[in-house]
Amino acid sequence: MAISFAASLVASFAAVLTHYELLRLLQHATGRLTMPPRPRVVVIVTGALLAHVVEITLFAGVIWLLAFDHILGLGSKGPISPQEALFVSFESYSALGGTAAYPVEPLRLFVGMESLTGLVLIGWTTAFTYLAMSRLWDEH
Repeated sequence: MAISFAASLVASFAAVLTHYELLRLLQHATGRLTMPPRPRVVVIVTGALLAHVVEITLFAGVIWLLAFDHILGLGSKGPISPQEALFVSFESYSALGGTAAYPVEPLRLFVGMESLTGLVLIGWTTAFTYLAMSRLWDEH
């Protein structure tokens, strides 16, 4: 349980820092673009989606490491593949839940923390996108 809790705190902190830096980079880069507002909004939304994929992949790597060789496990017996860890991470981050490869024991704490972190970061992206749209809307 302690391993899962510590891993969830480290992964969540890393995801928050990653999200901050990627949104900051995205805001700086789109401010320098000399294109009309509509394509800039597309760049912002696409960049934000890519930031989430980076964070989900970070969480998936930790899930794969924790579930590797039964340190902590998923409902499927045996070692999990990186693709399975990525799938569980996508479901957990977006708070969808429910898969054939369900987390068991302490790994449930980790994916629960991933869900909470994902919800906060998705909300952050919503606010960021709203601010970008409100700045660019008048330029239409």
